[in-house]
Amino acid sequence: MPSVLINDTDSTAYNAILTHKEISLCEVAVYDDWLKNAMNPLYFGKQEKYKTLKLTFFINNGSDNDNDNALKNVSNLVAALEKCTLKFDDSAFYYDCIITDTGTPEQLGIGIYTIEVTLKAPYAYLPLVSQWIDINFDGTKDTSIDKNIQGNIPVPIIINAQILSADSDQNFKFNVPSNVDTSTNGWIKNGFIIRPLYKGMELTVDSERCLVYQGVDFAVANDFKDFWGDFVTLQPGLNSIPVGLESLSGTVQIRITISYKPRFI
Repeated sequence: MPSVLINDTDSTAYNAILTHKEISLCEVAVYDDWLKNAMNPLYFGKQEKYKTLKLTFFINNGSDNDNDNALKNVSNLVAALEKCTLKFDDSAFYYDCIITDTGTPEQLGIGIYTIEVTLKAPYAYLPLVSQWIDINFDGTKDTSIDKNIQGNIPVPIIINAQILSADSDQNFKFNVPSNVDTSTNGWIKNGFIIRPLYKGMELTVDSERCLVYQGVDFAVANDFKDFWGDFVTLQPGLNSIPVGLESLSGTVQIRITISYKPRFI
């Protein structure tokens, strides 16, 4: 069986060896209805629910035959699994889990136990993927970039933006269509404007953790006074993302980096 990391700690730290694992796909709830005399059913949407992980561990306290220490290891293992990130060495996927059920430890000998644990995770995900692109605004203040998103469920993204060349600070738009009302009376959904994007500072909009800051000082994170709009989630597959400036004077070059962790049901 593969080994497993629990919050970056190998299960052997608890004298525990993984002997069995079962990982289900996410349960998918489909909302539909077929009305009387209707030619076709109505489809209202779907919702992905949790994956289930069932794990069995073998705990052997070794040659000291200390039953109390073995029980401490069982207890410490379960405590580590209560809210954890799991990574199995035979797979690239990570799982952010919450424990849902713990079986009764079965004693096989002095200092030797086996225990079954059930956990749930909203999805499996891969390590962070990043891609950057330099955009020149020269004569037009609006353009678009294409981004192909891995995975099979929507994912929040991290956007970094930095002015490489400009005469002044810029009001920067990301995923804001040109026909959207960007005034204080309007509402920007799944996109944002930074007023302004400062020269010499890097903007980070972290849609996964809901953080906004410019520069590297996390003490000023969630600096929403310059942020107007919404955090961004992209769909699996190809996304065409409008980017632009609220006004253009001269030539402006901006580097945009998009990062995310691909998600799978």
